[in-house]
Amino acid sequence: VYVRGDMDGRFQISAEEPDSYKWADYYDGDKRRAEDEVQKGVTRGLPAVILRPARVYGPFSRTFITRPLQFLGRSQFVLAGAVDAPASMVYVDNVVGAIIRALECDPSVVGEAFLISDPDQLSWREFYEYFAAGSGATLRIDREFAPSQTDERAPGLVRRWGTGLKEVVMSPEFRGLAKKCVQTDPIGVWPRRLWEDVPTFRRRVQKMLRIDDAVVYRPAPVVAPSPLLFWTEAPAVNIDKARRRLGYEPLVGQARAMELTRQWAQYARLIAK
Repeated sequence: VYVRGDMDGRFQISAEEPDSYKWADYYDGDKRRAEDEVQKGVTRGLPAVILRPARVYGPFSRTFITRPLQFLGRSQFVLAGAVDAPASMVYVDNVVGAIIRALECDPSVVGEAFLISDPDQLSWREFYEYFAAGSGATLRIDREFAPSQTDERAPGLVRRWGTGLKEVVMSPEFRGLAKKCVQTDPIGVWPRRLWEDVPTFRRRVQKMLRIDDAVVYRPAPVVAPSPLLFWTEAPAVNIDKARRRLGYEPLVGQARAMELTRQWAQYARLIAK
């Protein structure tokens, strides 16, 4: 079973012909090329089924849960675009259920592709208002924002790349990798010499990465973050084919899925109880 990954709204899908795509960039194109490779295997006897889940949410979903709720908890999460359109979400357990159905499917569906989503959908606004309710957070709506012509999918792309790179460089994982490289020969020979023989360079790196800060076990100062502007779209998702040919039905209903996700988000301290 080949699972293509999150659908992100950069293409349109017809109800009965999920192969009718309008590709927008390399990201979607790479997914389709991967499917083409699977189809080549099918022609050589590979018993494969392709699943195309919509927007997968649930515990640990960084794109639709973890990162948005981090900003939502600070009332810094801003929805823009088609905020009242269906969000086209699918709970992670239901994706697992679809995989199981595909593994047990009739041989007649080998080589076919299926859209996977939850049948009951909330709008983008309703989806995130659910997590904001009771947590003291405020969901912000920007009706005037319009994506730029140069990048209609990623407002503030340069700024977001800069922020993302900064997060990587400042992360404990990056520091650990850098330390391991410096300690490993022959990779670390010249970096160690530079570190030891050029005090000015050493001080600048320590200051930039904050590795010269004193270790104090207390909360870091609260710095107001920049808002996260989340651009929404409304691709059409129809799961009739998956229901008819795979016998797909969600294992977890919408109310239960949302509640489980909220419980996890509270446990993970993404939102207040």
